[in-house]
Amino acid sequence: MTTSPAKQLRLISPEIEDSPQAQSVTAMSQVASDGSCPLGEAGCLPKLLSEPSSGTDALKQRARGDDFVVGKFDHTGGHLLLSFQGVHLFIPPGAIPKDEVREIFMYASRETQHVSQLSDQHGQLISPVVICGPHGSKFESDVILSFHCTGKGFDDIKAVYSATDVDEGCQFVELSDVEGACSLYNDTTGKGSIILRHFTGGAFCGKVNSDIEGGNKKWITLYVFYSEKSVDVKLRVRCTDNSEDNERFVFGEEKMLTGKQCTSSKQLKFDVLAGDVSVSLENIEEGWERFPSSGTNSQIMSREILVEHGQDCCEFIAKRCDGLPQQPTAFRCSLHIKQEGNECFSPNRPIAISLDFATSRQACKSIFTEGTREKMKTLLDPENPIGNDWRKFAEKLDLNGSINYLQSQYPHKSPTLFLLNYWEGNLTNPHSPVAELKDLSHFFRSIQRDDVGSLIDVCLSFDGLYRQSSSPTSESKLQHDDSSDTGYCSSPPQDISPSLRSSDSYQGFPSVSE
Repeated sequence: MTTSPAKQLRLISPEIEDSPQAQSVTAMSQVASDGSCPLGEAGCLPKLLSEPSSGTDALKQRARGDDFVVGKFDHTGGHLLLSFQGVHLFIPPGAIPKDEVREIFMYASRETQHVSQLSDQHGQLISPVVICGPHGSKFESDVILSFHCTGKGFDDIKAVYSATDVDEGCQFVELSDVEGACSLYNDTTGKGSIILRHFTGGAFCGKVNSDIEGGNKKWITLYVFYSEKSVDVKLRVRCTDNSEDNERFVFGEEKMLTGKQCTSSKQLKFDVLAGDVSVSLENIEEGWERFPSSGTNSQIMSREILVEHGQDCCEFIAKRCDGLPQQPTAFRCSLHIKQEGNECFSPNRPIAISLDFATSRQACKSIFTEGTREKMKTLLDPENPIGNDWRKFAEKLDLNGSINYLQSQYPHKSPTLFLLNYWEGNLTNPHSPVAELKDLSHFFRSIQRDDVGSLIDVCLSFDGLYRQSSSPTSESKLQHDDSSDTGYCSSPPQDISPSLRSSDSYQGFPSVSE
């Protein structure tokens, strides 16, 4: 099969060790309201913790912030997320040995000590430095760390690595120099993925595109932060140029304001000769009102200030409505942004803001078990004359440019397992993957691979059934069975109607604090 270079996704360093050796994902019950689990500790994982059980005082201090998350994991693997920052760690089944339970933490840092050591050799930081730990942790197979980057307007984008603990400064080297690690950057989504077998600090950097950065046009970065009080939410929209000084100022000021980033940053093409930048707050969720109610829904960021100082800010306040029987615990709206006289400035669509104050930090289980993964590997790894094997799956994931490399590694490394890990590690909402599973099933059926589509449909069926039948206050009827073919349960409870087996109702895995 002839392959063409990837147009949208770059394989930055293809030195990947063995493909994941997946282990069974056992059934997991909902956790009771008192934190107990009827299936025992293994059946409850992954589970969020309020702070690490060990470590330095500085580590525990950072654990109180919204840039830090920690959870317990076992051989079944799972996902750990910093939702507002767009940071996502996927630990595949089998990456942790069966006889171990580990505490895993993740920290998205923009502290000076973590970003100031990036040399001119590597370029400018276009992502937070993501530090995973405990420092030096090793895995049986690759784990996937994905996060949003501000990559538009940058060339020579690369992943960098630092053998960094949370309390230390970073000394960056290119990830391509690290044995057994690789990275991928997607130009379309602006998402970067680091694939490795041991924990460290990682980030993406790039060099400003001289063809774009010049004349009347320049790239600026849009950030949205929020602060919550008892009755209101403040949204601050900030635009800044791509200088490290201004970015450091923005995050330093937000730290003083207890601000938290509530969506991934956006790159906008600013025209220094056009007009002001206007931001409007629209589609506020029921239960909230703009404050003051007589105020305008639009704010202006001055072109002159953006040109002269390189950054500006505007603020919106939304207040919970009085007299409601129950106060809302989530806030949603959309932001519309434009620059007068510059049609190229606006994002492709309004920026959706969704704040769920109870679930900003989440853990959830892996989607596929060893049984399903091994069946997919058996079905898709062998190449066939019409090409509807793992290579079509790679094309769907915009990994065309990686096909030749993955072919060269077979049969020592499974291309199907690599692609499944990449797919799951880049899910937007791994705690609610129904739409993505349906899309994946439809894709395989569209290339005449009903056998693979049927395996995915089983996961969808069990998933809807599991979510319908589980309750955080009642014992689960699911059985602990390592031979299960899905990541959700081993067999359907008999008192649930078969019509629920393809239900779209997906309640999400509970966030639990110890």
